[in-house]
Amino acid sequence: MNRIFNHQSIAYIILLFATICNSADVTLKKTANYTKYKVPLTGFNINWSFLPVLNDKFINVTKSLKPKIIRYPGGTISNSWDWQQGLSTKYPRRAIHKIEDLVKMQKGTNADVIFVLNVISSTFKNQLELLKNAQKLGISIKYIEIGNEQYLSSKKFGYNVKKFPSGKDYAKYANTWAAKLKKEFPRVKIGIVLLGRTNKNPRLQKWNSLVIDNIKAKNYDAFIYHIYLKFPNYIKLNPDNIARIIHKRIKYFEKSKVSNPKKQIWITEYGAHANSEEKTVEVTAKLADYIDSIADISMAHILFLKTRKRKYSFFSMISTNNETKLTKLGQMFKTRINAR
Repeated sequence: MNRIFNHQSIAYIILLFATICNSADVTLKKTANYTKYKVPLTGFNINWSFLPVLNDKFINVTKSLKPKIIRYPGGTISNSWDWQQGLSTKYPRRAIHKIEDLVKMQKGTNADVIFVLNVISSTFKNQLELLKNAQKLGISIKYIEIGNEQYLSSKKFGYNVKKFPSGKDYAKYANTWAAKLKKEFPRVKIGIVLLGRTNKNPRLQKWNSLVIDNIKAKNYDAFIYHIYLKFPNYIKLNPDNIARIIHKRIKYFEKSKVSNPKKQIWITEYGAHANSEEKTVEVTAKLADYIDSIADISMAHILFLKTRKRKYSFFSMISTNNETKLTKLGQMFKTRINAR
């Protein structure tokens, strides 16, 4: 009797596991329905140190993507960005784009601006001056990110650990900046940096909980996450394989995501690492289905990127060979946007 019961139990467990897996795939497939998006895609991450000359043709091709928000000055580049010179002090040979170019892009696309403040190599006084100057030039101060990926701790990002030994230190810093910013711009929405994946590194493992435990709820309006994924290049893509790739990344995100319905979710960078343009487009499209279903702000990576690094080479929305045309990835997003 016990033997029969055990066999039946095992069979039931196997059936239950298969059902759960199948339901997960079904859930993922349901996210590929444009009508179920929480909000339309709101914009694209922009690293201003990579942008070419902002002539009318480049602005027009950007406008064709209908961005609702422009990110300035970008992600990691914000940690070394000198807005007065319009360049990165770490990469001074890259493109120079002073605040007048931001105004030009903003007016040309009729988009809002989300400002990523430099919390590493600048001061609050300097960053406040940036915001006030932008405001004087006609840009509304609506969205602010207090830093970018300050949880990173590899040798390349040692400055993060030095400035913010833990999420607690970042939270205290954000509290000070956010309180002052709210006084200057009462209607502004402020986002704080959280980690969008699980990690065994002690610093990363505790980052989100320490930030949330030490930041004052009144000081912020949104959680900021970045979601990237990569997968073995030998995998042949089909709907089932893509669903599995996306599902695996979603699991890591959902485990780390902080639940608070009173706060918005800003995913200001996301993308898929692949070894071909076609794979990048296919996987990014499905990743975007999920992200657009949960985010209040979603920004794909990246508007324009000219690089020799293969893992980033297919991220650009605008062609680096012809700056008046969209890449296949850019065309995919344009189709999505126009379908809504």
